Amino acid sequence: MYHDLKVAVIIPAFCEEARITETIKTLPSWVDHIVAVDDASTDGTYEALANSQEPRLIVIKLPENGGVGAATLAGFERALQLDADVLVKMDGDGQMDPAQLPGLLEPIRRGEADYVKGNRFLHTRELVKMPLLRRLGNIGLSFMTKLASGYWAVFDPTNGYVAIHSAAVSLFDSTRIHKRFFFESSILCELGLNRAVVLDVYIPARYGDKISTLSERRAFFEFPPLLLSGFLRRMLIQYFKRCLKILCIGPHGRNRRALRAQNRMLNLIARLQRSLTPPKSLCRASPHNIFQREALGNTASLCD
Repeated sequence: MYHDLKVAVIIPAFCEEARITETIKTLPSWVDHIVAVDDASTDGTYEALANSQEPRLIVIKLPENGGVGAATLAGFERALQLDADVLVKMDGDGQMDPAQLPGLLEPIRRGEADYVKGNRFLHTRELVKMPLLRRLGNIGLSFMTKLASGYWAVFDPTNGYVAIHSAAVSLFDSTRIHKRFFFESSILCELGLNRAVVLDVYIPARYGDKISTLSERRAFFEFPPLLLSGFLRRMLIQYFKRCLKILCIGPHGRNRRALRAQNRMLNLIARLQRSLTPPKSLCRASPHNIFQREALGNTASLCD
């Protein structure tokens, strides 16, 4: 345990035969559970996991490749069954330093956040080192994610080194969490609708010999429509649906004209969202955090 928190580390892995064993070995002894999810790897990843002597390790093998999001969600589900308090997502390629785990967990332990994510670019010196095209892409993607999620202090949205309290996971609508590379950004959008507290912490980049499978070109064409759809959904729920619900009820009961206006607005935004959804082939902050609000009896999703 980390102080009084039961910690589970979820490791989604696809073709990480050469790195997955060493990644597991580097995890600190206070980690209670290690849930490794083999995302239908075509190499010996599953065999390497199955032959591990690590007693804390639980191995899940997905029948078909679903993407990093699908594998992580499967790990989250298993960790919740183990009654873990905090779930940490760490990749299996060894590029996420286990020594940084306390930095992710401390804000949750102190009750300051529901979701803590790494930020490789908290200082401008990291951005300056990047090639100009990638730097502009990161800045643009971060700005669009701010619009879609409502978290204006968040940067480096595709950083996958994250920790989340189990109470926050229970609020997810898993059908709206992207199953592939948009996974982290879609989580931010869902957390924003539930007014969870999200915090960035500085975690230096640690690059190995593995080349990222998320190209700038793919992010440029796929992410903006998804982020725009998330932005419209946030506007719909936070500024139209909730406010119009109050207007429709009113002090003297439901108003038919206001109801008709609400329905027209909902239908218009729904059509806009559908038109911005990419083809299936492309898709293969509040004063208390959530678990503090749970103690106050206020954990209901604000999306209802």
